Amino acid sequence: MRRVWCVWWGVVIGVVLGVVGVLLLAATIKALTLKDIDYQEGALDLGPVEDLPEWYLKGLPELMAASLRIATVSTAPGQYDTEALLKFHEFLREEFPGVFNSSFITTEVVNEYSLLFTIQGSNSSLQPYLLMSHLDVVPVVRDKWEHDPFAGEIIPDPITGEEYIWGRGAIDDKTGVMGIIMALNYLTLTDFQPTRTFYVAFGHDEELGSFVLHHRYMVRTGAKHIAKLMDERNVTLEFVLDEGVPILEGALKGAGFPLAAIGVTEKGWMMVKLEVEGEGGHSSMPPHNSAVSRLASAIYRLETHPQHPCLVQVPKLIYSLILHPRHHGPTN
Repeated sequence: MRRVWCVWWGVVIGVVLGVVGVLLLAATIKALTLKDIDYQEGALDLGPVEDLPEWYLKGLPELMAASLRIATVSTAPGQYDTEALLKFHEFLREEFPGVFNSSFITTEVVNEYSLLFTIQGSNSSLQPYLLMSHLDVVPVVRDKWEHDPFAGEIIPDPITGEEYIWGRGAIDDKTGVMGIIMALNYLTLTDFQPTRTFYVAFGHDEELGSFVLHHRYMVRTGAKHIAKLMDERNVTLEFVLDEGVPILEGALKGAGFPLAAIGVTEKGWMMVKLEVEGEGGHSSMPPHNSAVSRLASAIYRLETHPQHPCLVQVPKLIYSLILHPRHHGPTN
């Protein structure tokens, strides 16, 4: 009987291993016969793309310019123009009433000056995502500007004749705010409700790192409050899409074409506090190795021995795709 059971289990194990082997062989053959993925323009079929109507597009440049005339400047931790921020709120409400009066969009003011929009989708089983931008801009040195940074002018290029919108925030980052709110407004004008719920968050003090110093602690006032509110509501997100970078030329060695970079990671940073103790004395008789000189030496060693940079897997893959568009994997 024992020998029969051994033979039986041997047969079962042999069959299982045989099936696994066949599946692995089939997968290997399929992988080897796949064509190279072409990441060049036009390789991905996104389906039909409907052009926005002219009646809607023609007013958008002026609205973008008008947003730059409201100087929502953040100057220092905890110091931002609250009057300008509230004026910007009112500007959005006046110019995009469909967003603020929609039956499927909820608007909340968070911590007095930040905005959170909830766009309710038709399928609540899908995990929502978050779009982000910020309302504030950095200060300006006016004599370094060719045109008034807060005039919001639309000025043609003297050589090409192509029109440009000038002003602080045209890139960082009212272009994000206005692009998102214009898209939302178009949804309401066409009675289009998305399938998936998503959120839009506009912080008011991003240029300050979204924190103010309070005694020895950091108290965040913008995006942190929005994150806390969403956490309290047990919101989990499919992804977060924050501001990126403009289309650049010559930004990456080896990429001989305009590059629209997608930021998928963040450079790390570290705050270091150095303290040195030494004996007191008179400046006429300084010690050979004073506290100041030892502190200077420590700072110099930090400066001359920086932490080694490294790329994690996803950015490494992206760079390999940019430099080798037909390559479908990381370089190492």
